[in-house]
Amino acid sequence: MKSLRMIFSNRISPAIALLILVSSPSRAADRDSINSLPLLGRWDLTVHDGNNSYPSWIEVKLSGHSSLVGSYVGQFGSARPVSNIEFDKTSGHFHFVIPPQWEHRTNNIDLEGTVKGDTLSGTVPNDVGNPVPWEGHHAPTLMRDHAPKWDKPVELFNGHDLTGW
Repeated sequence: MKSLRMIFSNRISPAIALLILVSSPSRAADRDSINSLPLLGRWDLTVHDGNNSYPSWIEVKLSGHSSLVGSYVGQFGSARPVSNIEFDKTSGHFHFVIPPQWEHRTNNIDLEGTVKGDTLSGTVPNDVGNPVPWEGHHAPTLMRDHAPKWDKPVELFNGHDLTGW
């Protein structure tokens, strides 16, 4: 039993050393640098296609130590996963590609953009493949500053039919 404790404790020492090495200040600094990327978060977009404009949005998250992933909603369809967002920290330029979902297109959605402060701008191809401009701003956080206070329930109808509406 005593020899097992010694073997166990001798094996833990290298593991602890490795853990300290992996979580060194340089790794933490890299992680802090990535977490402060201006592209992270939810963005409300407005896409301008000729005389028509429509809402869209993207959300950018950190996956692991350095990969950017997210979600995108275009003119049609649902929130779709974005598995890789390329981002150049120096220029603020970003890019991702996703396949069509419910659109009447045969080409991929190839979204290009630039982040400058609290504004995004760029282009995305419309259904016929022509690039159209868009701009975006950080979406509101929708965080409450306090819990909601509910009042008494209001009876909306008599429970049998919609009489009274």
